[in-house]
Amino acid sequence: MHILEEFDIALDRFKEKTAFDYAPAKGKAYIKKCDTRNLDFIPDESIDLICAHPPYADIIKYSDGIDGDLSQLKVKDFLEKIKKVASKSYRLLKKDKFCAILMGDTRQKVI
Repeated sequence: MHILEEFDIALDRFKEKTAFDYAPAKGKAYIKKCDTRNLDFIPDESIDLICAHPPYADIIKYSDGIDGDLSQLKVKDFLEKIKKVASKSYRLLKKDKFCAILMGDTRQKVI
């Protein structure tokens, strides 16, 4: 199975788990598969919670050479790209709201 197909399966599962009706909940969850480096379609200060799980730097390869794939980068370059993601995420968040970014550990080969 190709990694992008796995993303689609995960996205379908997430949609299934969040498709419930709970009267006290006054919000709506919007799920979008996209590249977090390009969030221009979302207005400033319009989000209450951002949950992101970016690829691991140079640990788990998400593709075989897809241009811009963060999982292909070395840790230093990866961190520079993630700074941009954090900056764009900050623009989207309402005042006093939250951003959760799940990051795995990094490993470097020592020779």
